[in-house]
Amino acid sequence: MQLTFVPVLAASLILTATTMVMAESQLLPDRDTCWERIYDDAHLKAHPRQQVVQIRLFHLPSRWPRPALGVTFVELEMNLRTRTHGSDAFDYSLGGFCKPSPGGLRCEPEWHAGSWQIEPGANGSLIVRNDDITVNPFSSAAEERSEDAVTLKAANDEAAWRLQRMAGPCNYDARPSSSAAPPRH
Repeated sequence: MQLTFVPVLAASLILTATTMVMAESQLLPDRDTCWERIYDDAHLKAHPRQQVVQIRLFHLPSRWPRPALGVTFVELEMNLRTRTHGSDAFDYSLGGFCKPSPGGLRCEPEWHAGSWQIEPGANGSLIVRNDDITVNPFSSAAEERSEDAVTLKAANDEAAWRLQRMAGPCNYDARPSSSAAPPRH
């Protein structure tokens, strides 16, 4: 009886791994794509503890090749209610390596800055579920916590952000001090 259980278990594990890789490819296509959300005044008034005013997820495989099989690098960039500068550029960023997990992709940076889950949403949108991420200002090194870093607690109206696919170009502004390229594994 044990001999028939092993092949069934192996087949089940292979099917699960294949399904997770398929889920990743459906969430993040093999081309440069970005998703964004700009919160309007009405939404921010209804969620007074929410700090994020604008958020964008960059998936740029033309710039960031896969560091390993089944691993994808993405970058979150955002503006908070308190701006660090007045230009149109984003104030904060956090890059992470994403691996398939049940329901989507689990993303983690190389340093201790929390994690997030990317899940499919309605009509091609993405749900980014925050697990207490810490974002650095663009003027800081990407691989360690800056003294000006901000932790976005999931309990404070930052539990999830619904992002829509951008129709136009991503306009990724790779500053030398940002996570312009993922570190090599």
